[in-house]
Amino acid sequence: HGDICNIGFIIGNESIAVIDTGGTIEIGEELLSEIRNRSNLPIRYVINTHVHLDHIYGNAAFINETPIFVGHENLPKAMQLRKAVYEKLNFDFMGVDPKHSVQVPPTKTVKINEDIFLDLGGRLLKVKAYPEAHTNNDVTILDVNSNTLWAGDLLFIERTPSIDGDINGFIKVLDEIKEDQYSLVVPGHGTPSKDPHLAFEKIK
Repeated sequence: HGDICNIGFIIGNESIAVIDTGGTIEIGEELLSEIRNRSNLPIRYVINTHVHLDHIYGNAAFINETPIFVGHENLPKAMQLRKAVYEKLNFDFMGVDPKHSVQVPPTKTVKINEDIFLDLGGRLLKVKAYPEAHTNNDVTILDVNSNTLWAGDLLFIERTPSIDGDINGFIKVLDEIKEDQYSLVVPGHGTPSKDPHLAFEKIK
């Protein structure tokens, strides 16, 4: 039902960031409800790791929270190019009326090879945008405090990766990510791993 990727949120001392929102507004609403079960702090950021529909269509559930929507500099165009196809997929497979497949593009974009830092109050997130890899609009999010990397679909665990960008770029970016040490890696799909090297080895 569109609920196939890893989505989540990070709570700081002053605000909250959401990382990916699911494939439909209903999933986004469920995520928002779970956030509100945990905290009443303002949701300052909603970050999309890339354009694929299972990661972005829950954004609409957060509009009334008035967050800053964050994504790769290529994400707005990528969303628009896929809009008609994604609306049809949501209708054909899940019966979602196209008027309910609402795209919410980023209001803050990250340039290729740029790092930006988002402060949630005592908790910094580093968002990095990459050249063409899984898509042409991939970002990762590093929760600096916990040393947790949200890899988006630059990493699949227990599942064969799909490539909507460039296979050589995908391998290059993955090799770059593997150079660093993390306490936890959250893939776009599959089980988060406390043994990142094992996580990366599984995809070989």
